[in-house]
Amino acid sequence: MSYSNGTPITYPFMAVSASTYGATDQKIPGPEGATGRLVAMTAVSTSAITLAAASVNLQTVGGGTTFGSLPIPVSGTGAGANALSIDDQGASPADASRIPADTVLELHSDGGAETGEADIYVTILWDNV
Repeated sequence: MSYSNGTPITYPFMAVSASTYGATDQKIPGPEGATGRLVAMTAVSTSAITLAAASVNLQTVGGGTTFGSLPIPVSGTGAGANALSIDDQGASPADASRIPADTVLELHSDGGAETGEADIYVTILWDNV
């Protein structure tokens, strides 16, 4: 299946804590019946990320499957991060990071930093929309 004609949708997650372990309250319900793949995650720190880097993961609700991870380095306010690591789940390149139809996703922070928040933007290319 080709994603070349898919529909990209960017989901903003504002002020995600880099120092609190857990999932955000905001969820991403995929368009009904559509499969997709993660194509980008970026972060802009809204308050300083201190003492240690943090990481946020895009995963299914409850953490069953992780589709990608974005490290957020120690930084001052306004710094950006976009070093996305996509989890291919051991699949062939054609199926790498495929998000199944009717999957609900969430962002999950590892809480690695002592303090700090970042706005996270997640872009998914949805097929069959």
